[in-house]
Amino acid sequence: MSTHLDLIIHKCPGCGATLELIPGSTGGRCEYCGSPFTLTARPAQTAGEPAPQESSGHAPPPSARERIRATRKILLKAFKREHGIDLGKDPVAKRRIDEALAKLLPELDTSPSVEINLPFITADASGPKHLVHILHRDEISSL
Repeated sequence: MSTHLDLIIHKCPGCGATLELIPGSTGGRCEYCGSPFTLTARPAQTAGEPAPQESSGHAPPPSARERIRATRKILLKAFKREHGIDLGKDPVAKRRIDEALAKLLPELDTSPSVEINLPFITADASGPKHLVHILHRDEISSL
């Protein structure tokens, strides 16, 4: 018995991030930029119609979500190295980082570097901690 599943990838109209959808939903908001989206039905392929073309063999560029996740890992490592605190266990800090990266990463396409500056990202016994890091295009393009 074989099962055939069609995978349809939806992109955010605002930032291009891959949207995670709840089965049966017809819309929502992008978790990165907050843009609203509505899903439209994809027309079915009819008999005799050519199938979609395969890619040219080149790997597609990473989606916005993949770039954000990979860049977040870089920032989390740098923060832990500097302050000894693992922000990866803090969902609020991760969300703040992701939101900032959704806005900053497009700037790296035209600038050699950008600064991420998130004050009061966490605190410990010695006081508040701030995430300040300069992201370089070379550092991100290797992802």
